[in-house]
Amino acid sequence: FRARLAIATATITAAVGLILLFSPNFQPTDLRSSPLGSDFLQEWTGGYMWLSGDGSQLYDASCYRSVQHDAGITGFVWPEEKYYPMVYPPFYYVLVSPLARLNYQHALTVWLVILGLIATSTVLCFTQFFEPARKHWAKCLLALLAFFPFLLSLNMAQKSILLLLILCLTYLLLFHQRKFAAGAVFGLIAFKPHLGLFIGLVMLLKGQWRFVAGAASTVSLLLGLSLVAGPDACRDYFWQCLSMGDYSQNGGYQLYDAQNLAGSIELMLGGRSPSSWLIWLLTTALVLAMSLVAVPGPFNFQSRRFSLQYSSLVVATVLLSPHFYTYDLTILLLPLALVALAAVPASQSNWSTDSLPISIRQRRWLWALGSAIFVGSGLVTGVAKNYQIQPM
Repeated sequence: FRARLAIATATITAAVGLILLFSPNFQPTDLRSSPLGSDFLQEWTGGYMWLSGDGSQLYDASCYRSVQHDAGITGFVWPEEKYYPMVYPPFYYVLVSPLARLNYQHALTVWLVILGLIATSTVLCFTQFFEPARKHWAKCLLALLAFFPFLLSLNMAQKSILLLLILCLTYLLLFHQRKFAAGAVFGLIAFKPHLGLFIGLVMLLKGQWRFVAGAASTVSLLLGLSLVAGPDACRDYFWQCLSMGDYSQNGGYQLYDAQNLAGSIELMLGGRSPSSWLIWLLTTALVLAMSLVAVPGPFNFQSRRFSLQYSSLVVATVLLSPHFYTYDLTILLLPLALVALAAVPASQSNWSTDSLPISIRQRRWLWALGSAIFVGSGLVTGVAKNYQIQPM
Protein backbone atom coordinates (compact mmCIF):
# COMPACT_ATOMS: atom_id res chain seq x y z
CA PHE A 1 0.00 0.00 0.00
CA ARG A 2 2.83 2.42 0.79
CA ALA A 3 4.25 1.96 -2.69
CA ARG A 4 0.84 2.58 -4.27
CA LEU A 5 0.38 5.67 -2.08
CA ALA A 6 3.78 7.08 -3.07
CA ILE A 7 3.33 6.43 -6.80
CA ALA A 8 -0.26 7.71 -6.97
CA THR A 9 0.57 10.83 -4.94
CA ALA A 10 3.66 11.63 -6.99
CA THR A 11 1.91 11.07 -10.32
CA ILE A 12 -1.17 13.15 -9.56
CA THR A 13 0.93 15.85 -7.88
CA ALA A 14 2.95 16.08 -11.09
CA ALA A 15 -0.27 16.49 -13.10
CA VAL A 16 -1.46 19.26 -10.76
CA GLY A 17 1.94 20.95 -10.96
CA LEU A 18 1.97 20.90 -14.76
CA ILE A 19 -1.51 22.43 -14.88
CA LEU A 20 -0.54 25.19 -12.45
CA LEU A 21 2.61 25.96 -14.42
CA PHE A 22 1.39 25.75 -17.99
CA SER A 23 -2.40 25.90 -18.26
CA PRO A 24 -3.69 29.32 -19.45
CA ASN A 25 -6.50 28.94 -16.90
CA PHE A 26 -3.96 29.39 -14.09
CA GLN A 27 -1.62 32.03 -15.51
CA PRO A 28 -2.28 35.37 -13.74
CA THR A 29 -2.75 38.29 -16.13
CA ASP A 30 -4.44 41.65 -15.63
CA LEU A 31 -6.86 41.28 -18.56
CA ARG A 32 -8.42 37.90 -19.28
CA SER A 33 -11.10 36.47 -21.59
CA SER A 34 -12.18 34.09 -18.80
CA PRO A 35 -11.63 34.09 -15.04
CA LEU A 36 -8.43 32.88 -13.45
CA GLY A 37 -9.00 29.29 -12.42
CA SER A 38 -12.24 29.00 -14.39
CA ASP A 39 -15.02 27.56 -12.23
CA PHE A 40 -13.26 28.18 -8.93
CA LEU A 41 -14.41 31.79 -9.14
CA GLN A 42 -17.89 30.63 -8.13
CA GLU A 43 -16.65 28.85 -4.98
CA TRP A 44 -14.52 31.77 -3.92
CA THR A 45 -17.22 34.36 -4.66
CA GLY A 46 -19.80 32.52 -2.54
CA GLY A 47 -17.38 32.09 0.35
CA TYR A 48 -16.28 35.73 0.10
CA MET A 49 -19.86 36.99 0.16
CA TRP A 50 -20.72 34.89 3.20
CA LEU A 51 -17.63 36.02 5.11
CA SER A 52 -18.40 39.63 4.16
CA GLY A 53 -21.89 39.41 5.62
CA ASP A 54 -23.63 39.22 2.24
CA GLY A 55 -24.82 35.61 2.65
CA SER A 56 -28.44 36.66 2.29
CA GLN A 57 -27.61 37.94 -1.22
CA LEU A 58 -25.84 34.82 -2.47
CA TYR A 59 -28.33 34.38 -5.31
CA ASP A 60 -28.71 38.07 -6.14
CA ALA A 61 -27.23 38.33 -9.65
CA SER A 62 -26.27 41.99 -9.34
CA CYS A 63 -24.44 41.31 -6.07
CA TYR A 64 -22.38 38.27 -7.07
CA ARG A 65 -21.63 39.72 -10.51
CA SER A 66 -20.21 42.86 -8.90
CA VAL A 67 -17.91 40.73 -6.74
CA GLN A 68 -16.80 38.57 -9.67
CA HIS A 69 -15.87 41.64 -11.70
CA ASP A 70 -14.19 43.66 -8.94
CA ALA A 71 -10.50 43.53 -9.84
CA GLY A 72 -9.68 44.94 -6.41
CA ILE A 73 -11.09 41.75 -4.91
CA THR A 74 -10.15 39.04 -7.43
CA GLY A 75 -6.99 40.60 -8.90
CA PHE A 76 -7.96 40.30 -12.57
CA VAL A 77 -10.30 41.80 -15.17
CA TRP A 78 -12.53 39.79 -17.48
CA PRO A 79 -15.50 40.68 -19.77
CA GLU A 80 -18.35 42.31 -17.85
CA GLU A 81 -21.01 40.49 -19.86
CA LYS A 82 -19.80 37.10 -18.60
CA TYR A 83 -20.49 35.69 -15.15
CA TYR A 84 -20.85 32.46 -13.21
CA PRO A 85 -24.32 32.06 -11.65
CA MET A 86 -24.47 30.81 -8.07
CA VAL A 87 -26.14 27.42 -8.43
CA TYR A 88 -25.14 25.47 -5.32
CA PRO A 89 -26.97 25.23 -1.97
CA PRO A 90 -26.11 27.76 0.77
CA PHE A 91 -24.29 25.16 2.89
CA TYR A 92 -21.77 24.60 0.09
CA TYR A 93 -20.62 28.22 0.14
CA VAL A 94 -20.40 28.11 3.93
CA LEU A 95 -18.16 25.02 3.73
CA VAL A 96 -15.78 26.53 1.14
CA SER A 97 -15.68 29.94 2.86
CA PRO A 98 -12.30 29.25 4.60
CA LEU A 99 -10.69 29.46 1.16
CA ALA A 100 -12.01 33.01 0.78
CA ARG A 101 -9.85 34.08 3.74
CA LEU A 102 -6.91 33.73 1.33
CA ASN A 103 -6.36 36.03 -1.62
CA TYR A 104 -7.87 34.62 -4.79
CA GLN A 105 -4.69 33.32 -6.41
CA HIS A 106 -3.44 31.56 -3.27
CA ALA A 107 -6.88 30.08 -2.64
CA LEU A 108 -6.93 28.77 -6.21
CA THR A 109 -3.63 26.94 -5.70
CA VAL A 110 -4.90 25.38 -2.48
CA TRP A 111 -8.13 24.34 -4.22
CA LEU A 112 -6.28 22.57 -7.02
CA VAL A 113 -4.08 20.75 -4.48
CA ILE A 114 -7.27 19.63 -2.68
CA LEU A 115 -8.68 18.29 -5.94
CA GLY A 116 -5.43 16.40 -6.52
CA LEU A 117 -5.66 14.86 -3.04
CA ILE A 118 -9.28 13.85 -3.73
CA ALA A 119 -8.22 12.17 -6.99
CA THR A 120 -5.42 10.32 -5.21
CA SER A 121 -7.78 9.20 -2.46
CA THR A 122 -10.27 7.89 -5.01
CA VAL A 123 -7.74 5.65 -6.73
CA LEU A 124 -6.28 4.37 -3.47
CA CYS A 125 -9.66 3.68 -1.85
CA PHE A 126 -10.99 1.86 -4.91
CA THR A 127 -7.93 -0.35 -5.30
CA GLN A 128 -7.36 -0.94 -1.57
CA PHE A 129 -10.90 -1.68 -0.40
CA PHE A 130 -12.29 -3.34 -3.53
CA GLU A 131 -10.43 -6.63 -3.80
CA PRO A 132 -11.20 -7.32 -7.50
CA ALA A 133 -9.40 -4.05 -8.35
CA ARG A 134 -6.41 -4.45 -6.04
CA LYS A 135 -4.01 -6.04 -8.50
CA HIS A 136 -5.14 -3.62 -11.22
CA TRP A 137 -4.24 -0.46 -9.28
CA ALA A 138 -1.66 0.73 -11.83
CA LYS A 139 -4.20 0.38 -14.64
CA CYS A 140 -6.76 2.32 -12.60
CA LEU A 141 -4.27 5.14 -12.01
CA LEU A 142 -3.32 5.23 -15.68
CA ALA A 143 -6.98 5.23 -16.73
CA LEU A 144 -7.65 8.20 -14.44
CA LEU A 145 -4.80 10.23 -15.89
CA ALA A 146 -5.73 9.30 -19.48
CA PHE A 147 -9.45 10.08 -19.12
CA PHE A 148 -10.18 13.36 -20.90
CA PRO A 149 -13.07 14.52 -18.65
CA PHE A 150 -10.88 14.08 -15.56
CA LEU A 151 -8.06 16.16 -17.04
CA LEU A 152 -10.59 18.76 -18.17
CA SER A 153 -12.15 18.82 -14.71
CA LEU A 154 -8.75 19.34 -13.10
CA ASN A 155 -7.84 22.03 -15.63
CA MET A 156 -11.09 23.89 -14.92
CA ALA A 157 -10.86 23.43 -11.13
CA GLN A 158 -14.15 21.55 -11.23
CA LYS A 159 -15.81 19.49 -8.49
CA SER A 160 -16.55 16.43 -10.62
CA ILE A 161 -13.56 14.74 -8.97
CA LEU A 162 -15.34 15.06 -5.62
CA LEU A 163 -18.49 13.54 -7.14
CA LEU A 164 -16.41 10.59 -8.35
CA LEU A 165 -15.05 10.05 -4.83
CA ILE A 166 -18.55 10.21 -3.28
CA LEU A 167 -19.98 7.66 -5.73
CA CYS A 168 -16.91 5.44 -5.37
CA LEU A 169 -17.07 5.42 -1.55
CA THR A 170 -20.80 4.77 -1.70
CA TYR A 171 -20.22 1.68 -3.82
CA LEU A 172 -17.34 0.44 -1.66
CA LEU A 173 -19.35 0.79 1.54
CA LEU A 174 -22.27 -1.07 -0.01
CA PHE A 175 -19.87 -3.77 -1.18
CA HIS A 176 -18.73 -4.17 2.43
CA GLN A 177 -22.33 -4.22 3.70
CA ARG A 178 -22.02 -0.83 5.47
CA LYS A 179 -25.39 0.43 4.31
CA PHE A 180 -25.94 3.31 6.74
CA ALA A 181 -22.41 4.63 6.17
CA ALA A 182 -22.90 4.29 2.40
CA GLY A 183 -26.07 6.37 2.61
CA ALA A 184 -24.36 8.95 4.83
CA VAL A 185 -21.55 9.39 2.29
CA PHE A 186 -24.01 9.44 -0.61
CA GLY A 187 -25.90 12.25 1.12
CA LEU A 188 -22.89 14.51 0.54
CA ILE A 189 -23.94 14.64 -3.11
CA ALA A 190 -26.59 17.12 -1.93
CA PHE A 191 -24.33 19.96 -3.09
CA LYS A 192 -25.61 18.88 -6.51
CA PRO A 193 -28.98 17.54 -5.33
CA HIS A 194 -30.32 16.60 -8.77
CA LEU A 195 -27.54 14.00 -9.07
CA GLY A 196 -28.75 12.16 -5.99
CA LEU A 197 -32.42 11.90 -6.82
CA PHE A 198 -32.41 8.85 -9.08
CA ILE A 199 -30.07 6.59 -7.10
CA GLY A 200 -31.80 7.68 -3.89
CA LEU A 201 -35.20 6.84 -5.37
CA VAL A 202 -34.05 3.38 -6.48
CA MET A 203 -32.66 2.64 -3.01
CA LEU A 204 -35.95 3.74 -1.51
CA LEU A 205 -37.98 1.55 -3.88
CA LYS A 206 -35.66 -1.36 -3.07
CA GLY A 207 -36.38 -0.95 0.63
CA GLN A 208 -32.76 -0.16 1.54
CA TRP A 209 -33.89 1.67 4.68
CA ARG A 210 -30.50 1.85 6.37
CA PHE A 211 -29.03 3.47 3.25
CA VAL A 212 -31.95 5.91 3.08
CA ALA A 213 -31.60 6.71 6.80
CA GLY A 214 -27.90 7.44 6.37
CA ALA A 215 -28.53 9.72 3.41
CA ALA A 216 -31.34 11.50 5.24
CA SER A 217 -29.07 12.09 8.24
CA THR A 218 -26.40 13.77 6.13
CA VAL A 219 -28.90 15.83 4.15
CA SER A 220 -30.56 16.98 7.38
CA LEU A 221 -27.21 18.18 8.74
CA LEU A 222 -26.46 20.02 5.50
CA LEU A 223 -29.89 21.65 5.49
CA GLY A 224 -29.24 22.83 9.02
CA LEU A 225 -25.89 24.25 7.90
CA SER A 226 -27.70 26.10 5.09
CA LEU A 227 -29.62 28.03 7.72
CA VAL A 228 -26.29 29.48 8.85
CA ALA A 229 -26.28 31.40 5.56
CA GLY A 230 -29.68 32.80 6.47
CA PRO A 231 -33.32 32.06 5.64
CA ASP A 232 -33.26 34.52 2.73
CA ALA A 233 -30.52 32.55 0.99
CA CYS A 234 -32.40 29.29 1.59
CA ARG A 235 -35.59 30.74 0.14
CA ASP A 236 -33.80 32.16 -2.92
CA TYR A 237 -32.08 28.85 -3.56
CA PHE A 238 -35.41 27.00 -3.33
CA TRP A 239 -36.96 29.22 -5.98
CA GLN A 240 -33.86 28.85 -8.13
CA CYS A 241 -34.19 25.05 -7.97
CA LEU A 242 -37.69 25.29 -9.39
CA SER A 243 -36.31 26.96 -12.52
CA MET A 244 -33.43 24.51 -13.09
CA GLY A 245 -35.14 23.27 -16.24
CA ASP A 246 -34.40 26.66 -17.79
CA TYR A 247 -30.71 26.61 -16.87
CA SER A 248 -29.68 26.16 -20.49
CA GLN A 249 -31.19 29.56 -21.25
CA ASN A 250 -28.49 31.32 -19.18
CA GLY A 251 -26.10 33.47 -21.13
CA GLY A 252 -22.97 31.58 -22.13
CA TYR A 253 -24.50 28.11 -21.76
CA GLN A 254 -22.85 25.85 -24.35
CA LEU A 255 -25.29 23.24 -25.60
CA TYR A 256 -22.59 21.41 -27.55
CA ASP A 257 -20.86 20.69 -24.24
CA ALA A 258 -23.98 19.34 -22.51
CA GLN A 259 -23.86 15.58 -22.00
CA ASN A 260 -27.42 15.00 -20.76
CA LEU A 261 -30.62 14.07 -22.56
CA ALA A 262 -32.16 17.53 -22.33
CA GLY A 263 -29.08 19.28 -23.73
CA SER A 264 -28.61 16.74 -26.51
CA ILE A 265 -32.21 17.11 -27.66
CA GLU A 266 -32.08 20.91 -27.59
CA LEU A 267 -28.84 20.86 -29.59
CA MET A 268 -30.32 18.53 -32.18
CA LEU A 269 -33.46 20.67 -32.56
CA GLY A 270 -31.58 23.96 -32.59
CA GLY A 271 -32.81 25.26 -29.22
CA ARG A 272 -35.71 25.04 -26.79
CA SER A 273 -39.02 24.23 -28.48
CA PRO A 274 -42.30 22.49 -27.54
CA SER A 275 -41.18 19.40 -29.43
CA SER A 276 -37.93 19.22 -27.43
CA TRP A 277 -39.96 19.00 -24.21
CA LEU A 278 -42.04 16.15 -25.64
CA ILE A 279 -38.99 14.22 -26.84
CA TRP A 280 -37.28 14.80 -23.48
CA LEU A 281 -40.26 13.39 -21.60
CA LEU A 282 -40.41 10.31 -23.82
CA THR A 283 -36.66 9.60 -23.65
CA THR A 284 -36.61 10.22 -19.90
CA ALA A 285 -39.41 7.71 -19.45
CA LEU A 286 -37.43 5.23 -21.56
CA VAL A 287 -34.23 5.71 -19.50
CA LEU A 288 -36.17 5.32 -16.27
CA ALA A 289 -37.86 2.14 -17.52
CA MET A 290 -34.58 0.62 -18.74
CA SER A 291 -32.83 1.48 -15.48
CA LEU A 292 -35.53 -0.09 -13.34
CA VAL A 293 -35.52 -3.20 -15.52
CA ALA A 294 -31.76 -3.43 -14.96
CA VAL A 295 -32.16 -3.68 -11.18
CA PRO A 296 -34.72 -6.48 -10.60
CA GLY A 297 -34.95 -8.40 -7.36
CA PRO A 298 -33.01 -7.81 -4.14
CA PHE A 299 -29.51 -6.35 -4.28
CA ASN A 300 -26.52 -8.60 -3.66
CA PHE A 301 -23.93 -5.90 -3.02
CA GLN A 302 -20.94 -8.25 -3.29
CA SER A 303 -21.89 -9.68 -6.67
CA ARG A 304 -20.73 -8.74 -10.14
CA ARG A 305 -24.39 -8.23 -11.00
CA PHE A 306 -24.67 -5.35 -8.54
CA SER A 307 -21.53 -3.74 -9.97
CA LEU A 308 -23.28 -3.58 -13.34
CA GLN A 309 -26.53 -2.44 -11.74
CA TYR A 310 -24.79 0.37 -9.88
CA SER A 311 -23.01 1.32 -13.12
CA SER A 312 -26.35 1.60 -14.92
CA LEU A 313 -27.67 3.87 -12.16
CA VAL A 314 -24.67 6.19 -12.51
CA VAL A 315 -25.12 6.34 -16.30
CA ALA A 316 -28.84 7.06 -15.87
CA THR A 317 -27.93 9.85 -13.45
CA VAL A 318 -25.82 11.44 -16.19
CA LEU A 319 -28.59 11.24 -18.77
CA LEU A 320 -31.35 12.50 -16.50
CA SER A 321 -29.44 15.44 -15.04
CA PRO A 322 -30.79 18.87 -16.07
CA HIS A 323 -27.22 20.16 -16.37
CA PHE A 324 -24.20 17.99 -17.16
CA TYR A 325 -21.05 19.16 -18.94
CA THR A 326 -18.13 17.20 -20.40
CA TYR A 327 -15.98 17.57 -17.28
CA ASP A 328 -18.83 16.06 -15.26
CA LEU A 329 -18.33 12.82 -17.19
CA THR A 330 -15.45 12.20 -14.79
CA ILE A 331 -17.91 10.11 -12.75
CA LEU A 332 -18.13 7.63 -15.62
CA LEU A 333 -14.71 6.36 -14.59
CA LEU A 334 -16.40 4.35 -11.84
CA PRO A 335 -18.89 2.45 -14.04
CA LEU A 336 -16.17 1.98 -16.67
CA ALA A 337 -13.89 0.40 -14.05
CA LEU A 338 -16.67 -1.76 -12.63
CA VAL A 339 -17.75 -2.97 -16.07
CA ALA A 340 -14.13 -3.75 -17.01
CA LEU A 341 -13.63 -5.75 -13.82
CA ALA A 342 -16.97 -7.52 -14.25
CA ALA A 343 -15.78 -8.64 -17.69
CA VAL A 344 -12.75 -10.38 -16.18
CA PRO A 345 -13.26 -14.17 -16.30
CA ALA A 346 -14.66 -15.60 -13.07
CA SER A 347 -11.56 -17.75 -12.57
CA GLN A 348 -9.41 -14.59 -12.48
CA SER A 349 -11.70 -12.40 -10.34
CA ASN A 350 -11.79 -12.09 -6.58
CA TRP A 351 -15.53 -11.56 -6.22
CA SER A 352 -16.67 -13.49 -3.18
CA THR A 353 -20.10 -14.15 -4.69
CA ASP A 354 -20.19 -14.40 -8.46
CA SER A 355 -23.85 -14.54 -9.43
CA LEU A 356 -23.38 -13.33 -12.98
CA PRO A 357 -21.86 -15.74 -15.48
CA ILE A 358 -20.64 -13.77 -18.50
CA SER A 359 -19.95 -15.46 -21.82
CA ILE A 360 -16.90 -14.70 -23.93
CA ARG A 361 -19.09 -12.88 -26.45
CA GLN A 362 -20.70 -10.72 -23.76
CA ARG A 363 -17.29 -9.99 -22.30
CA ARG A 364 -16.06 -8.73 -25.65
CA TRP A 365 -19.12 -6.49 -26.04
CA LEU A 366 -18.58 -5.02 -22.57
CA TRP A 367 -14.93 -4.28 -23.31
CA ALA A 368 -15.79 -2.74 -26.70
CA LEU A 369 -18.52 -0.53 -25.25
CA GLY A 370 -16.35 0.59 -22.36
CA SER A 371 -13.43 1.38 -24.67
CA ALA A 372 -15.67 3.39 -27.00
CA ILE A 373 -17.00 5.48 -24.10
CA PHE A 374 -13.52 5.97 -22.65
CA VAL A 375 -12.06 7.22 -25.93
CA GLY A 376 -15.22 8.94 -27.18
CA SER A 377 -15.56 11.13 -24.08
CA GLY A 378 -12.80 13.33 -25.46
CA LEU A 379 -14.39 13.67 -28.88
CA VAL A 380 -18.04 14.36 -28.14
CA THR A 381 -17.74 18.15 -27.84
CA GLY A 382 -16.01 18.44 -31.22
CA VAL A 383 -18.62 16.23 -32.88
CA ALA A 384 -21.43 18.25 -31.30
CA LYS A 385 -19.90 21.55 -32.45
CA ASN A 386 -19.51 20.43 -36.04
CA TYR A 387 -22.56 18.23 -36.56
CA GLN A 388 -25.10 19.39 -33.92
CA ILE A 389 -25.40 15.81 -32.64
CA GLN A 390 -24.34 14.80 -29.15
CA PRO A 391 -23.14 11.17 -29.42
CA MET A 392 -22.76 10.50 -25.66
